[in-house]
Amino acid sequence: MVMGSLAAFTAVLGLLAVVDYVLIAKVIRRGPRGLDLGAAADEPRSPALTF
Repeated sequence: MVMGSLAAFTAVLGLLAVVDYVLIAKVIRRGPRGLDLGAAADEPRSPALTF
């Protein structure tokens, strides 16, 4: 039972690591112009609000 729990825990953490890597790589490929949440890859970035 302990080995099964360890295997499941390792599998979940491994899956999360892969998802994290894919998401970080996607953000890096978009570059600084695509930082707005939900912005399409070809959509221009909206100007920042200044107070």
